[in-house]
Amino acid sequence: MLTTEQIRLIELYHEGTLSSTEKSEVENTIFNNAELKAEADGIIEILDGFKAIKFEKFQQNLLSWEQKHKSDILPSMENSNVNQEITIFSLKDFIKKYRFAVAAVVFALILPLGYIVVSNFKIPSPENLYASNVEHFSIFSNQTRGNANADSLSLLLESGIALYNAKKYSEAAKSLYEYYDKIEDEKKTSEVKLYIGLSNLFSGNTNNAKVYFEAIIQTGKADNFKDAAEWYLALTYLKEMNSKKSAELLQSISSLENHPYREKAIVLLPEVQRLKQ
Repeated sequence: MLTTEQIRLIELYHEGTLSSTEKSEVENTIFNNAELKAEADGIIEILDGFKAIKFEKFQQNLLSWEQKHKSDILPSMENSNVNQEITIFSLKDFIKKYRFAVAAVVFALILPLGYIVVSNFKIPSPENLYASNVEHFSIFSNQTRGNANADSLSLLLESGIALYNAKKYSEAAKSLYEYYDKIEDEKKTSEVKLYIGLSNLFSGNTNNAKVYFEAIIQTGKADNFKDAAEWYLALTYLKEMNSKKSAELLQSISSLENHPYREKAIVLLPEVQRLKQ
């Protein structure tokens, strides 16, 4: 979830007032993060909407009120015997001076409501649904690097896991492929296949990701790796905009009481079904 500071940076990014370094930082930390990008896109839509709001009519009304009250107040002052310097407060000057401060306050008050409206009524897209549901699957390292007795294959697997955990998915896939090609068939476990599938999914190679996720599922062995493969395969279909296959798999997951991704599938399924309509 976006922090208050990140929302402020998105506003400045939208206004084009960030330095090139700050802009790059926002793009790298927010817009390149699948989980945060969906929220950031919603805020950008709201900001674009505010651009279309016209303040001129409101300003004209304020100025007309000012003129009216001036005409009511000044005659009474002219008849006064009090000799003093009078400063006329100008709404025009106030608007000019504090316009952006007032706009910021209005934005702060309206943003939560606007964000709710966008979240609830925006037509879902496969990209947005994928981005808001996909999460980095944490892989625990075996810590073979510090083991002098570790063989080269174990070190190669450890390197792939370390790269994956560092979110260097393309590099991770290369190391894991190399490891997979060199090991014997009995070592080509569902666990290793899941690592390769995830690395491909997160690096954008959905075709390769499907091959490994499907291979895990076809084994028929019920374990955490199969459960994860089913969930991430459903997301892979979603990323490919194949809402039909994604919905079928989500329906299957939703029907399994002990499936660790059941609750997520139940929430996501109606949204994916809407894409099919």
